[in-house]
Amino acid sequence: MEGTGAERRRSERHGYIIEAWLGSASVGQEREEVATLNLSKHGVAFQLMRPVEVGTFHVLEISMGVQKLVSRVVIRRCQSVDNQFWDVGAEFC
Repeated sequence: MEGTGAERRRSERHGYIIEAWLGSASVGQEREEVATLNLSKHGVAFQLMRPVEVGTFHVLEISMGVQKLVSRVVIRRCQSVDNQFWDVGAEFC
Protein backbone atom coordinates (compact mmCIF):
# COMPACT_ATOMS: atom_id res chain seq x y z
CA MET A 1 0.00 0.00 0.00
CA GLU A 2 1.36 3.41 -0.96
CA GLY A 3 1.46 6.01 1.81
CA THR A 4 0.25 9.56 1.66
CA GLY A 5 1.81 12.81 2.78
CA ALA A 6 5.13 12.83 4.61
CA GLU A 7 5.37 9.07 5.15
CA ARG A 8 5.56 8.32 1.42
CA ARG A 9 8.61 10.56 0.91
CA ARG A 10 11.98 8.86 0.50
CA SER A 11 13.84 11.90 1.81
CA GLU A 12 13.20 15.07 3.77
CA ARG A 13 12.07 18.10 1.75
CA HIS A 14 13.43 21.61 2.33
CA GLY A 15 11.75 24.82 1.19
CA TYR A 16 13.90 27.19 -0.87
CA ILE A 17 13.43 30.20 -3.09
CA ILE A 18 16.06 29.66 -5.76
CA GLU A 19 16.65 30.38 -9.43
CA ALA A 20 15.63 27.46 -11.63
CA TRP A 21 14.90 26.79 -15.28
CA LEU A 22 13.10 23.94 -17.00
CA GLY A 23 13.98 22.88 -20.52
CA SER A 24 13.00 20.12 -22.87
CA ALA A 25 15.11 16.97 -22.87
CA SER A 26 15.56 17.62 -26.62
CA VAL A 27 18.73 19.45 -27.59
CA GLY A 28 18.30 23.07 -28.68
CA GLN A 29 14.96 23.70 -27.00
CA GLU A 30 14.39 26.91 -25.05
CA ARG A 31 14.13 26.82 -21.29
CA GLU A 32 11.73 28.69 -19.03
CA GLU A 33 12.12 30.06 -15.53
CA VAL A 34 10.24 28.23 -12.78
CA ALA A 35 9.43 29.16 -9.18
CA THR A 36 10.99 26.46 -7.02
CA LEU A 37 9.04 25.52 -3.90
CA ASN A 38 10.97 22.70 -2.29
CA LEU A 39 13.86 20.39 -2.90
CA SER A 40 14.92 16.97 -1.67
CA LYS A 41 17.68 14.59 -2.71
CA HIS A 42 15.15 12.68 -4.85
CA GLY A 43 13.11 15.45 -6.44
CA VAL A 44 11.81 18.99 -6.64
CA ALA A 45 8.48 20.82 -6.59
CA PHE A 46 7.99 24.01 -8.57
CA GLN A 47 5.37 26.21 -10.22
CA LEU A 48 4.91 26.89 -13.93
CA MET A 49 2.59 29.20 -15.84
CA ARG A 50 1.48 26.25 -18.03
CA PRO A 51 0.81 22.54 -17.58
CA VAL A 52 3.37 19.85 -18.42
CA GLU A 53 2.53 16.25 -19.20
CA VAL A 54 3.08 13.71 -16.44
CA GLY A 55 5.70 11.13 -17.43
CA THR A 56 7.66 13.46 -19.73
CA PHE A 57 11.39 14.08 -19.32
CA HIS A 58 12.98 17.50 -18.99
CA VAL A 59 16.25 19.13 -17.96
CA LEU A 60 16.15 21.20 -14.76
CA GLU A 61 18.86 23.73 -13.95
CA ILE A 62 19.02 25.04 -10.38
CA SER A 63 21.34 27.86 -9.28
CA MET A 64 22.20 28.66 -5.68
CA GLY A 65 24.80 31.42 -5.68
CA VAL A 66 27.84 30.16 -7.58
CA GLN A 67 26.72 26.53 -7.33
CA LYS A 68 24.69 25.01 -10.14
CA LEU A 69 22.85 21.70 -10.49
CA VAL A 70 21.74 20.43 -13.88
CA SER A 71 19.72 17.22 -13.88
CA ARG A 72 17.32 15.30 -16.02
CA VAL A 73 13.91 14.99 -14.33
CA VAL A 74 10.68 13.12 -14.99
CA ILE A 75 7.38 14.88 -14.26
CA ARG A 76 5.42 12.94 -11.63
CA ARG A 77 2.61 15.41 -10.85
CA CYS A 78 1.05 18.49 -12.45
CA GLN A 79 -1.92 20.12 -10.75
CA SER A 80 -3.72 23.34 -11.68
CA VAL A 81 -3.98 26.08 -9.07
CA ASP A 82 -6.92 28.38 -9.96
CA ASN A 83 -6.09 27.90 -13.69
CA GLN A 84 -3.39 30.57 -13.27
CA PHE A 85 -0.38 28.37 -12.66
CA TRP A 86 0.47 24.71 -12.08
CA ASP A 87 2.16 22.97 -9.15
CA VAL A 88 4.59 20.44 -10.60
CA GLY A 89 6.45 17.60 -8.90
CA ALA A 90 9.50 16.09 -10.62
CA GLU A 91 11.84 13.24 -9.72
CA PHE A 92 15.57 13.42 -10.42
CA CYS A 93 16.73 10.75 -12.89
